Amino acid sequence: MIRVGLCDDDSLVQRLLPGTLEADDLQVVITCGSGEAAIASEADVDVWLVDLRMPGIDGRETARRLRMQQPEVKVVLLTSFGDHKLAETLEAGASAYLHKDAAPEQLRRAIRCVMDGYTVVAPGILPDALRTHGTPELDLVHADDVDRRIMALMSAGQTYEEIAEDVQMSVSGTKKRAARLMALAGVGSRSQLVAKLHGLHA
Repeated sequence: MIRVGLCDDDSLVQRLLPGTLEADDLQVVITCGSGEAAIASEADVDVWLVDLRMPGIDGRETARRLRMQQPEVKVVLLTSFGDHKLAETLEAGASAYLHKDAAPEQLRRAIRCVMDGYTVVAPGILPDALRTHGTPELDLVHADDVDRRIMALMSAGQTYEEIAEDVQMSVSGTKKRAARLMALAGVGSRSQLVAKLHGLHA
């Protein structure tokens, strides 16, 4: 069972979202209306859904503090204001960045994906970030054409299984290649590598 926490200052969202979100493998165990309340909570939570814009501590700072307290916890940030500052979101430790109007099934899918170690970015957010910060610098760390293809597919949000099928490698071999690319780029995660490749830390 994946234990979910909901942090949103909109009382309507607090009342309605838990019922539409829950499934056989998902349970909303706490709802709160501020980042301060989420940070102070002692509930056992696997994944937090956090609204980006809230009075007081905003969503990114809430994500950062939640991750400082519990490095294993996952955070899904939700935006409804066209705020596509992807680099800041990744740096805050969020595992997913979605539009607030995402359908419940999309949210459930994202929660399951981040629990499996993937980074999830809503359609539209990554292209907007690239228009702001420039085109991907895939030559930054690549060693050969396979590495280049792997990084391009990672940037497109493909899973390791999908990437392995595309480049005709085993999943374990693909993950080893990805780990080497992360080491070459001086980063510790797939999301940080994608951000660096796209110049999003500039």
